[in-house]
Amino acid sequence: MNQISLESVLKHPKMYLKLQNFMGADRLRKKCIEIIDPQPSDSILDIGCGPGQIFDFMPKIKKYYGFDTEKRYIDYASKKYLNLGEFFNCEFDEKFLNSTKIDSIDKVFLMGILHHIPNKVAIDLLKLLCRVLKPTGSVISLDPCYTPNQSIISKFIAKNDRGKFVRTESEYLSLFKNIFSEIDGKIFHNTCRIPSTEIIFLLKKPC
Repeated sequence: MNQISLESVLKHPKMYLKLQNFMGADRLRKKCIEIIDPQPSDSILDIGCGPGQIFDFMPKIKKYYGFDTEKRYIDYASKKYLNLGEFFNCEFDEKFLNSTKIDSIDKVFLMGILHHIPNKVAIDLLKLLCRVLKPTGSVISLDPCYTPNQSIISKFIAKNDRGKFVRTESEYLSLFKNIFSEIDGKIFHNTCRIPSTEIIFLLKKPC
């Protein structure tokens, strides 16, 4: 299956979820939830929320805002998780913030986002998030990563990811260092059902 047809298939929420389940990608989402530890009183912002499957792994929370540019994902999430959050079929950007009021945010999810966007766009997004993030808030990111000791298969998978900006640990760190004063990153090998290398960052204390 070529890249174009694969992307077309993955735009269908049920097919996307089946592939994610087959690959074991939800194991990484569960790790993110364990690390950031959502509380019932939290307001959460989820960038690139997909079909909203993160609700299957976390407790009911005070407020949830989910963003995705794929309309079929948002339609699916809005229907399945109707009473659990608000879903927006648009980018989270300056235009949105200037036109829509949202609560101050306790936690931000960036799961599988940063490796899809170049450095300047990533840094601008992180700075924008700091405008709505509480001083005590935190951000969690999850992305594929290059490491010196990863397997040949893992490196091949990262290189051929749909995201064209897979980075090394130090390259991801360079995105965060002038925006957050507390940065904790951990690399995971082969958490999914296929060989892969991912890195999870927990970011606190926005500068």
